[in-house]
Formats: sequence, C-alpha cells, structure tokens
Amino acid sequence: MMTEFREESDSLGEVKVPADKLWGAQTQRSLLAPIIGYDKAAQIAHHVMDNDLTLKEAALKLGFVTEEQFDSLVDPAKMVKPFY
Repeated sequence: MMTEFREESDSLGEVKVPADKLWGAQTQRSLLAPIIGYDKAAQIAHHVMDNDLTLKEAALKLGFVTEEQFDSLVDPAKMVKPFY
C-alpha cells in the first residue's frame, strides 16, 4: 500500500505530510527536535521530501534515532488527541 502525502509549507519551505494526518509542516519537522536537535530534525524533514519516505523511515535511515527511541518519542495518537 502506497502512503499518500500532501504538501504543507512554512518559512523553511515545503514538506510532505502523510495525507491522513492532521498536523502541518512545522509539526512534521519538529517531532524529534527536542531530542535530536533542530538541525538533525530538519535533515530528516528534507530526507522525507527528497526520498518520499515517512518520518520514521527517514529518521532510521539517517541513523539519528533507533526504532525503539522513535516509537517512544512519536505517538501520533497523542498528536491528534492530546488527552487520549
């Protein structure tokens, strides 16, 4: 199954966000920033766009976090329902 994306943009430019997600470009870029820093988070965002990957795929491919770290940090359910 192919993931569909939509283009979102902010002051840094465009970024692909999974079409079924409710957040925009800044959230897509900043999910991991508090842990790995803004520069690495921005690299991940660009890698997502350039290679048509999900955030998780790009973060793991670049080696900035392990799968376990990513899964513990990024919880999409909390991003759309903070009190879930």
